[in-house]
Amino acid sequence: MSLSHQQCRDAGKHVCQEPSGKTCIEPGCESPAGTWWGPLWCPDCDQARLDAISAQFEALRGAFR
Repeated sequence: MSLSHQQCRDAGKHVCQEPSGKTCIEPGCESPAGTWWGPLWCPDCDQARLDAISAQFEALRGAFR
């Protein structure tokens, strides 16, 4: 389940993108980079990155309950 960037989706289009003029730094991705949270990632890769970080924090939080 995707957690991040939910407020940035409007009819399936990512509305929080601000292209940086660079290509996404994820290996194999050739999409334009630039989001409010990650100027080096395209919206889809940035969403996956932020979701992974959130999942790691949730796992840590669960380990200390």
